[in-house]
Amino acid sequence: MSRCHAITAARSILSLLIMVLLLCSCHSRSGRFVLHADVAKAGGDTLVVYGADEWFDKVDTVVGRRGKWTFTFTPDTVTPLWVAFPNGHREMVFSERGVTTTLTGDTAAEGWLTIHGGRQNALLEEWRALLRDTVLSQRAIQHLADTFITAHPYDEMSVWLLQERFVRTENPSVSDIRGMMNKMSGNLQDNPQVVDLKNRLNGLRNSSSGLVLSNYNLRDTVGKVLNTNTFRDTCMLVTFWASWNEESRRGQEEYRALVDSFRGRPFAVLGVSLDNEREAWLKAVREDSLTWTQGNGFQGWNLDMLRQLNVTKLPANVLLNPQRRVLYTDLHGEELVDRVTQQVRREEERIKALQKAEEEKKKKNRKSGNKR
Repeated sequence: MSRCHAITAARSILSLLIMVLLLCSCHSRSGRFVLHADVAKAGGDTLVVYGADEWFDKVDTVVGRRGKWTFTFTPDTVTPLWVAFPNGHREMVFSERGVTTTLTGDTAAEGWLTIHGGRQNALLEEWRALLRDTVLSQRAIQHLADTFITAHPYDEMSVWLLQERFVRTENPSVSDIRGMMNKMSGNLQDNPQVVDLKNRLNGLRNSSSGLVLSNYNLRDTVGKVLNTNTFRDTCMLVTFWASWNEESRRGQEEYRALVDSFRGRPFAVLGVSLDNEREAWLKAVREDSLTWTQGNGFQGWNLDMLRQLNVTKLPANVLLNPQRRVLYTDLHGEELVDRVTQQVRREEERIKALQKAEEEKKKKNRKSGNKR
């Protein structure tokens, strides 16, 4: 081989190596999701990014400057994320591999911020456009969601829409949920959320019965375990709050009178905090004089109890009967007192009836014994 040919061959090999390295580099970068946020009136320089469902439990803090932030990570699959701003406003975005997404707008303005970048975010914007400037009933929104899911059977956006509009409602319908899932393609049928939802359908009731709190595991302020056996044979009001949410902290005062009024009767109030930091939670309990039972799972918005009861905001409360079936949500003022009174009296009547039946049974057994 001549020297000229050798140089040419070497250059070809070098060019090939450079091409391979560039391809590898591009492939590596293509797996990253990049979010650029340019948001006015956000209330500070630090935002928090965390999973919008229980399948992504990572929490990241992102420090920005003058309303601009950049967040990057490499998702395994399409992942819905909450982006929470310092002033309490939050927006959802879908993270997709190799996609750059922008979030722009003004948190003080009415409506949502604008999202650009990625197929699922485009579908999210398309869905939100259907709801803008329109007042619709829950049933009308569910009809729109049905149509949307039918038109997008291959997109992860449909899974989120199913959860948001059919599962996380006050009275979820098992038949409607099954119908929506049956419209999804095979790849969405294998989605972990859909698989989990299929497994949980036994915990759902029809629209007249509501949801059931099947299990929970919390710790009280001294580390004692709180679970479904803690308040047996009692109606229970579960209240959700966090030390960092002022509105939910102020709302706790409303429950103080209930605790005092129904003391010694088949009723309990359980405060559930979404704090991740134990000291911040305990400090708030002391400062606000929350003397009734307080629990925390230290999982924030990923707490399974929220998923079971379809709690998606703070403040929130849920009234459960002794069988832990959801009776009412977000009760306040006179309605709260009236509903609790009604359910407690009903439970007291049930207990009296059981005691009476037991006494009758004992009398009957005594008479039978005397006859012998």
